[in-house]
Amino acid sequence: MLNTMFKKIKKVKKIIDYIAIVGVFYILLYQFEQTRLLCKGMCIYLIDWFLPITILQVKNLYVHGERLFQIVIIISVVTTFFSTLISFCDEYSTKHINGNSRFEKSLFRYLHDKSIPRCFLVTGQWGSGKSYEVNSFFSKYYQYTETKVYRISCFGLSSRKELIDEINSIIEQQDQSYYAQIIKAIQFIPVIGEALNKFLKKDYGYENIKEGSIFIFDDFERISSCIVRENSSKYLYRPSPFLLNKTRGRGQLQEFSEIKKEFDSIENSFQEVENAVSQYFIKTDYEKYISLIGLINELVEIYRMKVIVICNTDILGNKFTHDILRSKLNCIEYKKFVTNEAKESIINDLIETKVISDVKKQECIHQYLNLLIEEMSTIEWDPIFKDLRLFGGVLEAFIDTAILFRSEVLSLNFLNSLLNSVLVVHCGYYKNNIQTLDVYVTGVNIEFMLRLFRGPLDASHLVKLASISEDAKWIDIDISGYWIFNFTLIDNLEDIFQKWKIYDFAELESSMIKDVQALMKATNCDFLHVLFYLKKYDNKDKVIEKLTPFIAPSLSRYNLEDKEVVETLLTFMNIVLEGTIKMDFNKQFFKELSKYNSYGTVSHNTFTHEEYNRFLNDRTERD
Repeated sequence: MLNTMFKKIKKVKKIIDYIAIVGVFYILLYQFEQTRLLCKGMCIYLIDWFLPITILQVKNLYVHGERLFQIVIIISVVTTFFSTLISFCDEYSTKHINGNSRFEKSLFRYLHDKSIPRCFLVTGQWGSGKSYEVNSFFSKYYQYTETKVYRISCFGLSSRKELIDEINSIIEQQDQSYYAQIIKAIQFIPVIGEALNKFLKKDYGYENIKEGSIFIFDDFERISSCIVRENSSKYLYRPSPFLLNKTRGRGQLQEFSEIKKEFDSIENSFQEVENAVSQYFIKTDYEKYISLIGLINELVEIYRMKVIVICNTDILGNKFTHDILRSKLNCIEYKKFVTNEAKESIINDLIETKVISDVKKQECIHQYLNLLIEEMSTIEWDPIFKDLRLFGGVLEAFIDTAILFRSEVLSLNFLNSLLNSVLVVHCGYYKNNIQTLDVYVTGVNIEFMLRLFRGPLDASHLVKLASISEDAKWIDIDISGYWIFNFTLIDNLEDIFQKWKIYDFAELESSMIKDVQALMKATNCDFLHVLFYLKKYDNKDKVIEKLTPFIAPSLSRYNLEDKEVVETLLTFMNIVLEGTIKMDFNKQFFKELSKYNSYGTVSHNTFTHEEYNRFLNDRTERD
């Protein structure tokens, strides 16, 4: 909140400074006789032809304008004085700060050390928060200091010249001096403005900036267009000795000996070509990096700048990283790992920056997010969310989806169900495993379904909060996938909530997760509960005997006269049992399905469907 306020103040000051510069020109130009005469002549011309005022009134307007500009100039000078004083104090205090975290202490130690010219290397996987942590550090400690911090993205830069041009461009953009602003204002002068701007504009370059300025080179691994591999690559071609494997006897082996020789020759040729191509790319990459490394080394050793390199070394490879970065730049390395603190920071940022117009909705969502922060250490996130970008994306999806519902709906239980539903969809999307999500019925226990269908998310990675009593229940795919699939907003939000609230089997599923025998005491169940029991006990003694009484009641909820419904049930069974045969169970299940069969065989989607058709054919023959 404080940073936001300071940013706004900074923008206001910038506007005041621009007005002050215009005011200086406004006042100075009238001090020259020639400009006074020119202005007077223009005013007389305009008055005669267009304006219903006198020359005296124009003069009075100028005097009032001059007084106004004088006030703005004074304000600009005063604010500049105080901002300079604040910067000086901030600069002084920063030199005596050691930081709080391991990263801050390490980076401060590097920035304060002036004895040995070297770089600071921040490594870690994509999405681990490398850039975020570096940017947060400088926003926290260097935002109001006089020390210049230049951020350069290396993405797409492949030569020394391109890097120099990018550096000079960034330096020019960050030049907020009065001289720079005056030069920018000059270009708007009619006729001669652009010419004066080019003539008076100063040259920008790293050679002319203050010693000790900080350069941050991000996306360093993206200089290369290809991935640098540690070892030799997999060959493009591998011969398949299928002919030799199928031979029987010495005569056949001799028969194919010439073919084998030809395979060997082709393999060797492909190997030579690939090795040559691989060596070419590696050589090209080395040349690109060495060219840019040379410039970075100049910044450090000759111009005494502080340089921070942000890089995913997993992409470059350890050997390449050692040869190029660690050896040539004498880097201090900090390895960035994804921590709970980083995730907490992302949640806090969303709380501060995400705009929710409805105050009640905001309170409900913030309450849940704060609870998430409190219990962060107890949550086992799916490995995919080591990428903080994905983690931030799933939370943003959760917030945007929660906003769709009425504030009265947004209880902690409902929000926890929503977050877990969104997590399941996101994992399915990123892992290309969303096939079973259309099976999930609104209100069904998410952990139950994940254990049953081997869903896109492991059941152990669900968000379970100690302060929330109820288990997470699935919320319709149209809602949970609303954000990531860019679905059109549906109208029946209230109906979905009611289905979630009054789901018939919530208690049974929670009990079955803890003890599957809870099914034996149930008076009402679904066919999925029967499959869950069967999957748990597999072929153990008397399992079919126990389940037989539940098959018919569990199917009573389905319209078995509908061919598509029957095919869906067979699909469920095939997915859960992974195509395995449970002869006794299958017989009882197929028998129940066939009672209402007036359509004949079903489509041959899976082995289970084929088994059902075979059962129908056998029954017909018996009859």
